[in-house]
Amino acid sequence: MAGALAAAKLHIPVLHIEAGLRSFNRRMPEELNRITTDHLSTALYAPTRTAMDNLSVEGLAQRALLTGDVMYDAVLFNAQRARRSGILRQLGVEAGSYGVATIHRAENTLPDELRKVLQALNEAATRFGRIVFPMHPRTAAILKSELPDWRPAPTLLITNPLGYLDMLALVQASNWVLTDSGGLQKEAYFLGRPCITLRNETEWLETLQGGANCIAGGDGVRLIEHLSEVASRPRRPFEPSAVVPGGPFGAGDAARKIVTALCDLIAARA
Repeated sequence: MAGALAAAKLHIPVLHIEAGLRSFNRRMPEELNRITTDHLSTALYAPTRTAMDNLSVEGLAQRALLTGDVMYDAVLFNAQRARRSGILRQLGVEAGSYGVATIHRAENTLPDELRKVLQALNEAATRFGRIVFPMHPRTAAILKSELPDWRPAPTLLITNPLGYLDMLALVQASNWVLTDSGGLQKEAYFLGRPCITLRNETEWLETLQGGANCIAGGDGVRLIEHLSEVASRPRRPFEPSAVVPGGPFGAGDAARKIVTALCDLIAARA
């Protein structure tokens, strides 16, 4: 947002990739940042039809282009590369034997809320099997300073933050994902892994289709209910590097469309 504001005041074109996302929760810092950035931008590249509709409602349709999602491009490009990751061996887990969890959002890392979510993760790991939990630095800092008495269940495996390819490999081989990350919701969707979102809303409504993603918020009871349903489904076979069709997220050519539009914009201003 700061970059967009500075550029706009200096009359430098601002191009916003992943424009039009809305959670409709203005208590989220990210929501205010992206609304402001969209309205300051010269060109808006929307990942989905829902994002385009949001921009249209706000009177920004003339600046917007539906491109598809660059994250889908990235997963298509990197899924095969992630097979070379040794993260499963390093963690001592086997494909199809664990879930993945991440927590980092502001609303989940307030001390009282974080304790509830961590207790729910402990219960989930105890009832449904091992969970690998790469811990975000914000979460780790609050846990250390505010919740020093909390201890993970034996089947909740806490790790340091992981790089992109390691995380992609970990999700590929998992049974399900618990997260408050928008990006991880999509990666789980692209890799065909059921996701439970630890927030009260999602920007990625498309992932809710067909039960691929569901909303639990920070409510441990709802989390366990959703996880019970997910765990009862037939397991999808583990297929390294398999990526589902992009559907509402495009055909994997979002980057090409954005570069073409950028070149057209530069030519028009020359």
